[in-house]
Amino acid sequence: MKPQTTNPAHIPEGYILLARKMRESETFKHCINNDQRWMFVMSLLRANHKDNIWKGIKVKRGQFITGLDSFATETETTPKKVRLFWKKFETIGFMARKRTNKYSIVTICNYDRYQTPVNYKGQAKGQTEGKQRATDNNDKKVNKEYIEACKGVILYLNAKAGKAFRVDSDSNRELITARLKERFTIEDLKAVVDNKVMAWKGSSMNQYLRPATLFSKSKFESYLNEKSQKRYI
Repeated sequence: MKPQTTNPAHIPEGYILLARKMRESETFKHCINNDQRWMFVMSLLRANHKDNIWKGIKVKRGQFITGLDSFATETETTPKKVRLFWKKFETIGFMARKRTNKYSIVTICNYDRYQTPVNYKGQAKGQTEGKQRATDNNDKKVNKEYIEACKGVILYLNAKAGKAFRVDSDSNRELITARLKERFTIEDLKAVVDNKVMAWKGSSMNQYLRPATLFSKSKFESYLNEKSQKRYI
């Protein structure tokens, strides 16, 4: 009887690429101990393979959100060691960080160069096919997150405007997903709902409290930037 094997395409969360020549890389040689080598690899493991949304925040391919304490816990090091690692590897251009008072958005510089299979010489056809299967699986996960985000926005609109738009409407999903892919957030979408409900609800403009108007490409940003609204009569 042949031993059972596991299809790599069934392993969740996808994978990363590590070049053998990484051992000779000047960047990797800046890792002076195993703690820093592990933090280097963990940074690659944590980075998104594709643009994604986390709590309404757009996190692009090659980025991830973390904090000093949480990254220290993940890598089984200390906040002090993480701080030193980040400072060093920002300086040499391996990563960049955008800080807030709650978290950091870490960007792996040159992520596309090293995490794109066709950039590797001698890549086998089977590897390409396996990468495509993994990408398809990851795409399904991302699409599910967009669907959930769209559902939340439509339910919010219905509640605020007294409407009954379908959460499973393809046209509504396409509009909201398009704005999210343009790096607007769920909170931005809700802010537009709030602005126009205040201005239009109960007036002759009430009929335009609909996804096709509120989330259209041509009007969305102007609606978002309306800081104060006079009620339409």
